[in-house]
Amino acid sequence: WRNVEDILKPDDRFDNMCRGIDPKLGPIPVGIQDMYGDVEAFTLGEAVPEDIRRQWDIGRNAYIYSWFEYDLMTLAEMRAFAAFELAVRTRAKKENSDLKPKATLKPVVDHARKHGWVKDEDFGFIWNGAAQFPFIDAMVIQRNQLMHGNPYLSQHGTLMAFQFCFDAIQTLFPS
Repeated sequence: WRNVEDILKPDDRFDNMCRGIDPKLGPIPVGIQDMYGDVEAFTLGEAVPEDIRRQWDIGRNAYIYSWFEYDLMTLAEMRAFAAFELAVRTRAKKENSDLKPKATLKPVVDHARKHGWVKDEDFGFIWNGAAQFPFIDAMVIQRNQLMHGNPYLSQHGTLMAFQFCFDAIQTLFPS
């Protein structure tokens, strides 16, 4: 909890982060404008239904304001995943498909794959030991860890989740 006098100060955890090094001035600190710039390009297209875009922008705003309270990074990532799940459910309803209303994220993603709305090859693969693992599945695991008690804080991980969810939502509702 922050004192009212400190509300508009950046979170102390940003003190050790920089955007680069200026040869004359040294480290360039992260500013709120950098946080805005990180998510500015993640503007969903007009083909995406308004309710999904609204949920998405809650996540983008939480990311920006995590500059004041780093813990909001987790909220931002949760909103990104929620917008993605809402997008699949909205597409399923639009297509009159047989997605179960209470399906959890993994069955929701599998449903989107089954119908060809998202494809593993569009998102790539990562190596998990000696085998390839669909990046989509890695994102489902990351979301599940976040939602079920592992609230890690990683700006890079949050931006990776934003990129995945953004690309997936745009795929579900192409312009």
